[in-house]
This record gives sequence, structure tokens and C-alpha cells, in this order.
Amino acid sequence: MLGVLAIIYVVIMVPIEYFTKRPADVIVKKSPESWTDIFLVLPTMCFCYQAHVNAVPVFVSLKNRADCIKATIASTIILILSYCSVAICGYLTFGTKVDHDILMSYQPIPSVVLIAIIMVAIKTYTAYPVNLFCGRTAIDSLSNETAASLITTDPRYSIKRRFLIVCVWFFSTLAAAVFLPNISIAIHYLGALAASFIFIFPGLCLYFHVDQNWVNSWGNIISACIAIFYVAIGVFVTVLTLLQSLIADISAEDTSATKTC
Repeated sequence: MLGVLAIIYVVIMVPIEYFTKRPADVIVKKSPESWTDIFLVLPTMCFCYQAHVNAVPVFVSLKNRADCIKATIASTIILILSYCSVAICGYLTFGTKVDHDILMSYQPIPSVVLIAIIMVAIKTYTAYPVNLFCGRTAIDSLSNETAASLITTDPRYSIKRRFLIVCVWFFSTLAAAVFLPNISIAIHYLGALAASFIFIFPGLCLYFHVDQNWVNSWGNIISACIAIFYVAIGVFVTVLTLLQSLIADISAEDTSATKTC
């Protein structure tokens, strides 16, 4: 609940700051310098709309699970409207000088923005256990599929394994938060991983489901083609975003002057 309130506060605060100040000396780029710059937004798009991890506990907590599709559509619409309002108003406020973390663009930081930063931190803390639980469960289930599953399912080994997973997960994210210079680096690489969750894994699940229940029909043929298309798009986006991130990090180019809306 605290995480939801934090995001609502930020979504309301950014447009209000824009409409109350109405900055005039802002440079706004209306088109990219090259058509290939369009692909630079893929990691961010995949990262923003990747909700597969949290979908599992949300689905389990639903009283009427038949409403899952309605909840998914409603949440997607809310996400689109929230992202668009914050992105448009934030970019019109700072233009090409906007920071990767939009809240850091407000200098000096006013009290309303400071409250937003604190609330985003609270949101991160409240959402962290959910993601950690889902990640630990996924890794735990993979270990149970190995040849040594008879050993790993022992309660003593299971507790030690879960403790090890939690420690590695926590300290790796802590190291990333401390040593990475800005959040955009993490988003670029996590965007590639999110593309796998959005396209590759669902495509594989659909393909294997159709293959296990194969009946010669147009429905199964179309489903198989959709699954192959999803996997192909996922591989393309994942490889492309990884290469873009690696090239940007190796060349160490300052992209702050080439931000586009």
C-alpha cells in the first residue's frame, strides 16, 4: 500500500510542478538524430512494462481469479497513463537537460520533491521482498529439477540453499546500488532481462503447451507461429539491448546531450 501511495504522489507531483512553473528556456528535441536511436528506448520500455514477476503473487491473492484479465487490462491502462503524464511533463520541464532520475533534475531540491524521493525509497523497500520471494522461488524450483533433487529437497539443505540465495541476491543488489553511477545503467541491462520475461519465456511456454497438446488445426498452427514470433522478437530485443549497453559503456559516451522525448 505504501508503494502504491508513493507512485501516486510522484505521478501527481511532476505534472503539478510543470504547470505551476511553466519553464520557458527549455530545449526540447522533437525527433531523434538517427532512426536507430529509436531502439535506445527499448530497454526502458521493457523494464517499465515488465510485470510478470509481481503478477504471480497478485494472481494468487485475487479472491475471484476469473477477474485476472480485467485486473491486468486495468493496471496496464493505469501504467500507460501514469508513464505518459510523468514523461511528458518531466521532459517539458527540463528538456534535454533532464536527468536519468527525473527527481534529481530538480535543483535545488524543493521539499515536495524531497518527499517524493523519500516515498520512492519506501516504495523500493516495500516492493523488494516481493521480487526477492519470486526470484528465490524460481531459483529454488530450478534446483529441484536437477539430478540431485533428492538431496536438495531435504529440509536442512533447503533452508541453507534459501539463505544462500537471499544473501547473494541482497548483497549483489546492494553492490549495484552503491557502485553504479546512475540508474540508467541498471535499467539498460535489466531491460534486456525484462525482454526475456516479456517475449522469450511466454513464447516458449506457449510453444511447449501447443506441442504437448498438438492437434492438427488452424488454432494450433497460429498459436505455434505466434510463439515462434514472440521468441524471435525477444531474442532480437535482448541481444540488441545488451549490445547497445555494452557499446555505450565501452565507449563511455556522455549521452546527457542526446536525450529525446
